[in-house]
Amino acid sequence: MTNQYIACGNAAKQLQNRSDYLTEQVRLYAMTGQSKYMDAYFEEAETKQSREKALDILKRYFDGTETQTARIKERVFLKMQTRHSIM
Repeated sequence: MTNQYIACGNAAKQLQNRSDYLTEQVRLYAMTGQSKYMDAYFEEAETKQSREKALDILKRYFDGTETQTARIKERVFLKMQTRHSIM
């Protein structure tokens, strides 16, 4: 059970970090117009797909538990909203 908790915690952190990274790349591209930021965004979003890998880990443990999946999505959304409102 502890290993599952750690795996889910790590996946949630990865999901949040990679979402923040993608947002940052979009902002930097919008502010500077430098293509390196757009390239970094698509490298992460299309090639590395770290967010999707994190979601796959979470699905492995919570697949079929609609209530739990909804709670995870809600918590991630609320955390992201809070972080972005602070910026």
